[in-house]
Amino acid sequence: MVSERQKAIFSLVLLAFSFASIGIFIRFLSTGFPLYQQIYLRLFIAFLLGLVFFRRVRLSIFLSLKGKEWGLLLLRAFSMYVIAFILYNRAILLTKYASVGFIGSLPSTAILGVLIFKERLGLKKFLLILAALLGAFLISVKDFSNIFGWGLGETLVLISLFFFSFSYLARRWQSSTLNEQEMTLIQLFLGALMVFLISPLDRGSVLESPWQVSFLLAFILSGLINVANLYLINYSFSRVKAVLAGNILTLEAVFALVWSVLLYREIPGAREFLGGGLILMSVFVMNWLDRDGT
Repeated sequence: MVSERQKAIFSLVLLAFSFASIGIFIRFLSTGFPLYQQIYLRLFIAFLLGLVFFRRVRLSIFLSLKGKEWGLLLLRAFSMYVIAFILYNRAILLTKYASVGFIGSLPSTAILGVLIFKERLGLKKFLLILAALLGAFLISVKDFSNIFGWGLGETLVLISLFFFSFSYLARRWQSSTLNEQEMTLIQLFLGALMVFLISPLDRGSVLESPWQVSFLLAFILSGLINVANLYLINYSFSRVKAVLAGNILTLEAVFALVWSVLLYREIPGAREFLGGGLILMSVFVMNWLDRDGT
């Protein structure tokens, strides 16, 4: 019998896989839509898809939510979409994808888990986090001479990282009044609404006729990914500790390597295989150390 914790760990692996594909849609849609517009459209389409696919949604429950619950939902949506999502999307367009991938592997979730939720981080787990970070470094960084080069894009990624992690971990403060499907729908709607309201601040260019079939397909696929991502976040972060969850999400670097092989026919070398091996080892060993959930 598969436990809830095992399901949550598998959800985090799926989450890492989907995170590795987000940049593809961001860069493609930016050729036809201003950044804020593509974000709120992606979120609104994700909301509509959630309405279609989710079956455990009680519309009446929204009317009985307490102010604290609404406050947490607003805080999480604001942190994730108005701050982190916009900064991350902007960074994707400003800097190298490899740099984004490496900075995204920094252990922000583990750091906030220790600071906010007082999780224990022993020497073994600390070394495993370093091993995963080294693995992400070996996979993502191609030009070692520019590793210390730092610009606006890298700064935006770093800031977004902590706001993403805060939104993930704030899931623990929410009660069991809402299930994961209901929580996901509300956050997507609030995120789409808030980004829409501030979209006049974005002065990006737009094509005269952007609604081509390829753009429509990209919006639908990215909408599916967004609704799946948020559902997996709400499900897994209520069941797995922050240190372990953040460590599992470093698998994003491994999956990004897989995408590079499938889409660009880039054959990984010994350095990439070593990096992927370090990440897999780190995730496996930390999961084994944390097998009793303590």
